[in-house]
Amino acid sequence: MALVCHCRCVNDRVIHTAALASGGDLDATQALCGAGLDCGGCLEAVEAAVARVRTIEHQTAAFSVA
Repeated sequence: MALVCHCRCVNDRVIHTAALASGGDLDATQALCGAGLDCGGCLEAVEAAVARVRTIEHQTAAFSVA
């Protein structure tokens, strides 16, 4: 577990969970966990976490259809 957002003390697991709950939407993820809303220093990491969730969901959907 790694601290990603120092401003709001949000770790990578919380961001991942928020990204899953938001369906891979960046704005919704930020609204849920607060990461990336203050100084922006962690925004790149938050965006990467959301992108990973989108990739996982896309692969899961493709596998389900096949």
